[in-house]
Amino acid sequence: MFEMDHHGPAAQAEQKDNVIEMSPFLSDRRFPEIAEIDAYWQGKRAGRVMPARADIDPRGIEGALAHSFILERIAPGMTRLRLAGQIFNDLQGMEVRGMPFGSLFAPHYRKEIDDLAEAVCAKPGIAQMTLSAERGRGKPLFEGRMTLWPLSDDRGHSTRILGTVSYKSVIGETPRHFQMAGHRLRVLSGQSMLPAPQQAVGFAEASEAFVARDPVQDMAHTKGAPHLRLVKTDR
Repeated sequence: MFEMDHHGPAAQAEQKDNVIEMSPFLSDRRFPEIAEIDAYWQGKRAGRVMPARADIDPRGIEGALAHSFILERIAPGMTRLRLAGQIFNDLQGMEVRGMPFGSLFAPHYRKEIDDLAEAVCAKPGIAQMTLSAERGRGKPLFEGRMTLWPLSDDRGHSTRILGTVSYKSVIGETPRHFQMAGHRLRVLSGQSMLPAPQQAVGFAEASEAFVARDPVQDMAHTKGAPHLRLVKTDR
């Protein structure tokens, strides 16, 4: 779906003790899916702050498709899984499409991950995370990486997120909820690309935004397999 950056203002990191460095994160060959998606996302930017959601073609990320997902920002601080690769169903032991993004994480981390996803849209920026998972009987040590890249919708607003997870662990018994061992946000622009808040007039309710049909959802949503999958690869 989805090169190194030489754009815009210098990268800005959150000032926290658990911040991680970007360069080793992207160059870690143990997690190739992240490098593949980052190269694809960068290539699709074409001089823009971010590519559009409509630019993302699953045929361009065949090697990382099962590890990838699309988030939709539905309200401030709230995102849901619009599409998700099979890996996420395997990790949770259930179908995750349509669920809140925070549900992939242990309860203690859900507010933090929701805030980070909101920052990816609002800044906008790229977020990198080092992950672990809850351990217990049948749940061995888990080490992973996750990255979130912003995408614009059909109105030019940054309300979509392309994400990928890569790990070198045995899943074990499910569900495996993520924990964040560290994270960093790389700011791409000094100006928010979120839609302006709608103002209600008198007692009238604000109208709902039109939601365009998702082309990749149509490709991926086949009977019995509502997750990201490659329908056809041209060779």
